[in-house]
Amino acid sequence: MLAQTIESIKPLDPTERAAVTTAAATAARAATVLFAGDHGVRTAALGPVPADATARLVTAALDAAPVTVVDVGVAAPLEPREGLVVRKVRAGTRDFTAEPALTRDEVLAAVEIGIGEADNAVDEGAGALIAGGIGVGGTAPALALIASLTVSNWDDLSWADHHDDTHAEDARTRTVTAVKHGLARHRPDSADPLGVLAVVGGLEHAALAGFILGAAAHRVPVVIEGPVGESAATVAAALAPASTGVVVTED
Repeated sequence: MLAQTIESIKPLDPTERAAVTTAAATAARAATVLFAGDHGVRTAALGPVPADATARLVTAALDAAPVTVVDVGVAAPLEPREGLVVRKVRAGTRDFTAEPALTRDEVLAAVEIGIGEADNAVDEGAGALIAGGIGVGGTAPALALIASLTVSNWDDLSWADHHDDTHAEDARTRTVTAVKHGLARHRPDSADPLGVLAVVGGLEHAALAGFILGAAAHRVPVVIEGPVGESAATVAAALAPASTGVVVTED
């Protein structure tokens, strides 16, 4: 599925890009899909966190608005309910400061789940997509992915504060330290985006990257926000550069 999706993604011409921007701005027939997963690195990045913290965030998101939440890797069990789609690849990632976060097969499974969810949303009539991630500790893999694919000097992550305004200063410091340890251990190869996802990524990041690729294959705009969305768009662009044409960043 992934190879065929990438092959089908073509650049947008200026008129098509303008139409994408307009559709995203009006949010006509928009579908919101959030991907959820837990992270083995979260203790290193944030300190002790309740085991069900991400599950609580999923419940809150479903209570707050008519959204679809796709569980690709939440560690705690979730009760079946409207809006929840369980496609769990595994119950959370491994701690990338000590070992690879995922296997390559797990990454591919999550990416293809994301592609499938984009297909489903468009088939159901969505003219625009709004996407995001839910996962306590998800900023660390997001920063690691961005660094691996776009930054030449991993030792200097001073830029990271611009991508993470959700944590207190001590948590940001812990997160950046965890990212540096993970990058130093694994030395991700930017020429292998799936390999980068495997060593330092998250399941929701992988699924969201697939969702963006699926949106691009359908030439439908996808609105993203925050470091998780940015990291997923970075992965999608590394796999299929023309996918950037459908991505709209929420201010």
